[in-house]
Order: sequence, then C-alpha cells, then structure tokens
Amino acid sequence: MVSRLADVDGITASNIAILLRALNVTIEEVCDALFDGNADTLGTELLESLLKLAPTKEEERKLREYKDDTHVKLGHAEKFLKAALDVPFAFRRVGAMPYISNSESEVEYLKRSFQTLEVYFVAIALLTRGCLELHI
Repeated sequence: MVSRLADVDGITASNIAILLRALNVTIEEVCDALFDGNADTLGTELLESLLKLAPTKEEERKLREYKDDTHVKLGHAEKFLKAALDVPFAFRRVGAMPYISNSESEVEYLKRSFQTLEVYFVAIALLTRGCLELHI
C-alpha cells in the first residue's frame, strides 16, 4: 500500500496545483526564477499567491526530512514545495521579489521628486536674495 505524505492541507495543495496550471509554469521554472531572483519571469500575481501558500514550519520540517522511498509518495503540491524549499530562503525571496522588480520605477519616481524639490529650493533661495520676483 502506498500512502501520501499528508503534510500539506488539501486546500493549499489544490491552490498550488491550480496556480501552476493556470499560469502555465513548471516547478523547475519557478525554482530557477526564485534562485536567480527573476521576478519578471514569475509575475506579481504568482509571487503574491506563493506568499499566501508558503508551508508552515511543521510542513517545511517534514518536507525537508522526506526521503524518497516506496511507501510514501509526494503529491504535486508537495513536490513543488519540496523543490522550492531547496532554493535557499525561497519564501523570503518571494517576499522580496516584488520590491526588487519595482525598484527601478521607484528610483525614477524619487529622482523626479528630488528634481522638483531642487527647483523649488533654488527658487526660494533666489527669492530670499531678491534676485527673483514672485508674480502671483
């Protein structure tokens, strides 16, 4: 008789399977993107979903201890989680990746904001020195 490793609850397992199927990504693609820190490959939707589906400490412990034998088989979701856990700090990376992917646009926004402030400060400095007239 072959039993399954009953560590991942049914709802989480179903959600992982649906997510991977809907987004048409393989376990290997997700793990490679996590390892490389490539948020663009995974997309915001998948990253947010993965954060919600992260295993509990107990599930993580049991999956890490799992050794392939003939008596216990992993389901698709458990295989995915086990593979993801092989990536160092996988779920911490998942949490950081949306910020990394948005960092360039955030930096550009901040640059524009600082340029605007710089213009205002120069104008204020010129006004206080009497070099510029304010026309309201």
